[in-house]
Parts: sequence; C-alpha cells; structure tokens
Amino acid sequence: APDEQRYWAGRQQGLVQYCTLPSAISEGRAGRAYQGVCPPQIDGAFRDLHQAAYAVHEAQQRQRELQSTISSRERELRKDGLSDRERDRLRSEIRDLDRRRENQRDEVYRRERELDRTRRRYGV
Repeated sequence: APDEQRYWAGRQQGLVQYCTLPSAISEGRAGRAYQGVCPPQIDGAFRDLHQAAYAVHEAQQRQRELQSTISSRERELRKDGLSDRERDRLRSEIRDLDRRRENQRDEVYRRERELDRTRRRYGV
C-alpha cells in the first residue's frame, strides 16, 4: 500500500526545488506548461517569468517550423521534372516564407527582450 505521508513529504520537497524563479525560466524556455502548483507567495512571479520564457520558446518554435518548411520547399525546387509554373510557384512561396521567417526572427528578439525585462523586475 502506498505511504500517503511519505508521498506528501516528497511532493513538498519537490515543490521546494521546483518553485524557484530560475526554474520558471528554464521550464518555460523548454516549452513545459506550468500547472499552478507553487505556493501563493511565489506563484505570481513564477507565472510571470514562466509566461515570458514560454513566449520565447513558442516564437523560436515558429521560427524553426518556418525554416523547416523553407528547406522542404527548396528540396522540392531541386527535383527534376517540375514545370516552369511549378518552379515559379515554389520560388514565390519560398520568398514569402523567408519574409515570414525574418518577421519571426524579430518576434523572437522582442520576446527575449520582454523576458529580460521580466527577469530584471524579479531580480533573476
């Protein structure tokens, strides 16, 4: 039978290790969701830092996805047997994706700056 008292003691010990401001940043940057488990005295700061770090993760993920799509379209463009019309369509799509990737790069930069401001606000 599970030992409920040991379980709760272990959980409490784990929360002490988890519920730190540096952990909020690393968890958010890793793309892991926050489940609202930290005590009230740290929850607000943890949420703010986690949210800012998670936003960086999401922006970087969108940038990686765009790069992957560009690479895929470039591979398609190198295939033999494509019509001129198909090549033009792929080139146009690559240019559009490249512009979106540049915009996303700017978004990553904005999110990083916001994370830095949030870190400074909490002295992390």
